Amino acid sequence: SEIYLNLGRLDVAEKMARQAVAHADVSEDWFQMLGQRTYLANVLHQLGRSDEAEQLFIEAERQQSSSSPGYRHLYSVQGFWYCDLLLAERRVPEVLQRAHDALRIATMRARPLEIALDSLTLARAYMATEPTNREAAEPHLRDALSHLRKAGNEDEIPRGLLARATFHRLADDLSSAMKDLDAAQKLCRRHDLRLFEADVALERARCQLAAGERADAGATLSVARELIAAMNYGRYRSELTRLQAELAG
Repeated sequence: SEIYLNLGRLDVAEKMARQAVAHADVSEDWFQMLGQRTYLANVLHQLGRSDEAEQLFIEAERQQSSSSPGYRHLYSVQGFWYCDLLLAERRVPEVLQRAHDALRIATMRARPLEIALDSLTLARAYMATEPTNREAAEPHLRDALSHLRKAGNEDEIPRGLLARATFHRLADDLSSAMKDLDAAQKLCRRHDLRLFEADVALERARCQLAAGERADAGATLSVARELIAAMNYGRYRSELTRLQAELAG
C-alpha cells in the first residue's frame, strides 16, 4: 500500500490497505489492528476523504489508549499522518500539542525518522499559525532535514525540502525556495515519487505567483492539474482551484 501510494496509484493503495486491515482484524493483534487502520486512513486522506480518514485515526487512537494507557495520542509515523490531516484542517493548536508529545517519545526512543517527522510537523504547524511564526519553525525545520538525512529514507526527504521551500517563500526568499524544489523534484524523478511530484508542482506555482511570473505559474498549474487528476489526488483539488482562481484574478 505504501509503495503504491508513493507511486501515485492511490486506487491500488486503498485496496491493499483495506486488505491489510482485514488480515489484521483476523489476527486479533491490537498493534497490527491499530497500525493498518492508520495506513488506510493516510491513503483516504490523500484521496480527499478526510472524514473517513479521521474516523479511522480516532478508532486507532482508542485502541492504543486501551492497550497502552500511557500513550494518549498516536505517535511515530501514525501520529505524523494524523497530524498531517489535522494541519490540513487548520487545527494548529491541537497539532502543536500532539507533535510536542510525539517528539518527546521519539527522542526517548532515539529514532531518527520519528524525530525528523515530528520536527517537521512542528515546523509546518508554526508556519501555519496566525501570524506565521517563522522564528519558532526554523530550528524544527533544521532538525527535521538533519534527521531525515540521518535516517537514510530518501523517499521521505522531499517532505523536508517542500517544507523548507515554503519557509523560504514565506520569507520572500524565492531563489532559495526554488533550489529546494529543484532538489525535491530530482528525488521524485529518481525514485518515481509521483505523489510528491504533484506537491512540488503546487509549491512551485505558489512561488511563481509570488514572483509575479504568471505565465510560468499557469504552465506549472497545468502540470499539477494533470498529476492530480491522473492519481485522483483529491486532497489538493481545492488548493488547485484556489491557485487557479488567484492566477485568473
